[in-house]
Amino acid sequence: MLTPGHLLTGGPLIAPPAPRTPDQEGLSCLKRWRLVSSARQMFWQRWSREYVLGLQIRFKWHQEEPNIKEGDLVIVAEDNLPPQQGLLGRVVVTTAGQDRRVRVVDLRTSSGATFRRPIHKCSSRTLIGRKGFAGVLTAAGWRYNVQKTAGRLLEVLRMSGPMPKRDEARLIFAIEPERIPYYSVVAVVGLGKECLGYNPYEVLDEQKEAIRRSVSAACRILAELDTDRIEVGNCGHAESAAEGAALGIWLYQELRNPQNRIPVPSLDLYAGKDEASCEPPIFLELSYYGTCAEERPIVLVGQGVTYDAGGLCLKQKHELFHMRGDMTGAAVVVACCRAVAGLRLPVNIRGLIPLCENVVGCNSVRTGDMVKSMNGKTIEIQCTDHEDVLVLADALLYAQNFCPKCIIDVGTCSGYMRQALDESAAGVFTNSEILWQQIKHASMHTGDRVWRFPLWKYYSKAARAGGRSDVQNYGIDRGGRPCKAAAFLREFVPCGQWMHIDATNVMVTKGFEYEYLRKGMAGRPTRTLVEFIAQTICKDTAPRLAK
Repeated sequence: MLTPGHLLTGGPLIAPPAPRTPDQEGLSCLKRWRLVSSARQMFWQRWSREYVLGLQIRFKWHQEEPNIKEGDLVIVAEDNLPPQQGLLGRVVVTTAGQDRRVRVVDLRTSSGATFRRPIHKCSSRTLIGRKGFAGVLTAAGWRYNVQKTAGRLLEVLRMSGPMPKRDEARLIFAIEPERIPYYSVVAVVGLGKECLGYNPYEVLDEQKEAIRRSVSAACRILAELDTDRIEVGNCGHAESAAEGAALGIWLYQELRNPQNRIPVPSLDLYAGKDEASCEPPIFLELSYYGTCAEERPIVLVGQGVTYDAGGLCLKQKHELFHMRGDMTGAAVVVACCRAVAGLRLPVNIRGLIPLCENVVGCNSVRTGDMVKSMNGKTIEIQCTDHEDVLVLADALLYAQNFCPKCIIDVGTCSGYMRQALDESAAGVFTNSEILWQQIKHASMHTGDRVWRFPLWKYYSKAARAGGRSDVQNYGIDRGGRPCKAAAFLREFVPCGQWMHIDATNVMVTKGFEYEYLRKGMAGRPTRTLVEFIAQTICKDTAPRLAK
C-alpha cells in the first residue's frame, strides 16, 4: 500500500518519527521535514565528496602508492545516488596507463551490473581485502603501510591469508630492507572488533584488554627471536599497548648467573609473629609525600608472611610449593608505592608491612593459645595455619594513628578464594560503597578485575562465637572462610573507610590465562591498586569519610 511516508522518505516508514525537541516547538510538520531533509542531504554530500574520496591517499611526485588489484572491494563515489545509499563494487578488470599505474577499473556490483570508473572515484582504504580477507588497519598501521612499505605490507598480508584474529600475531620478515628505519621483522596483531568497549557484564574494558593481550603476545614472540629493540605502536590506546608490551617481555632472573640470563629487548613505548622462626619479625613502614604533609594519607597494609608452612597445623606437601608467595600483599604494597613515586602522583601514601614466617619449631604458637591485640581484644588461635589475619590485625589498628583517608589491606587469607573465582578476579570486602565503585572502575580499565564479597553481620557473629575470647581466628563451622577472615579483620578497624583485598587466588598464574603474565607469581592486583590511587586525586571521586 502506498502511503505518504513513501513520498516523503523514498521508502516505507520503518521507525516512528523522532520526538520534537524544545527548540522545535514552533516548527510546523512541513518546516521540520524540510530541516531534516536539508541536514541529511548536507551530511550525505560531504560524506560522499569529502570523506570517501579522502580515503584514497595519494602522495603525488613523492612516493608510490599501491595499485588497485583485481578482486579488491572498493567504495564508489556516485553523484546520482539517493542519499544514504553507498555503492560497493568488486574490481574485475584493471586498465593501466603508460606508467604502468592503474588508471581505470571495471567494477561488478552485487546485482551483477558491470561498469567502468576512474580510480579517483574509487577507494579501497576502508575495506582492505579480497574474499575471505576481513580487517581494517589502524591509522598508524595504514600510514606505515603507505609511507614505509609503499603498500607491500598489505600485499604480504593478503598473500598470507586472513587477518590475525584477536590476541593473535603474524610476523613478516624484512619487507623493506632498503628503507630507514630498518626493521628485520614486523608483527601485525589482531585487535578484535572495532566496536569493542566497556562490557558491563564482564566488568571490563574489552578494547584495552584486547590491546594488552595482543601486544603482549607479539612482543613475547619478538623477544624469542633475540631482537635487541622493539618499537610498539599505540594500537588505538598507547597506555594499554605500553602496559602489555612491558608485562609481556618482563622476566624475573635476578638470581640467575649473568652469563645464563635470557636476553630481554628494550622497549620504545608511547608511553602477629612466629617465634619458631630463626628470623626475627620486622615491621616495615614506607612513606611517600606527593603533596603537603598536612594532607591525610592513604594507608596501604600488606601481609608479609615470607614463608607459610602452617605452623603446627602443617600444610600438605603440594600446598608448600608456592608458600614463598604468601607475602603477595607486601609485594603489592611495595610495588604500588614505587609506582606512585615514579608517577609523582600528588597524594600521600603510608605503607605498613608486617614481615614474619610461620614455620614449625619449639616455640611455635599452639592451637588454643590466647593473645591480646593492641586494642585490648583477646584472640583465640583455633588454627595456626590461619595466621594471615593475625598478622594484619595489629597493623590495621596502628594505621588509625595516621588519620587516613582510607585503609586498604592486601593479603592471602583464604585458599577457598580459588574455588570461588579461580584466576579471574581478586576478592574485595569493604564497608564503603565509594571505595567499591572506585576499585571496580579501576579494575575495568586495567583488566585486573576484582569482585565484591559480602561483609555481613552473619560472619561477624561466627568470628565472635567463642565464649573464652573476644574473637577467634577461624570461627565456627567450615564454610564461608574468606568472608569470616574479612569479618575478623573488621573487628580491628574501629572507624573510617576500609577495604580488604584477598589475593590468594591471583597470587599465582598458570601462564596461559593472560598473555601478558608469565607462569608463576603474578603480582596482582598491583596495577588496579595504582589506578585506584590515581583516581582518588580527582576531587569529585575522592573517598570521603561517612557522616
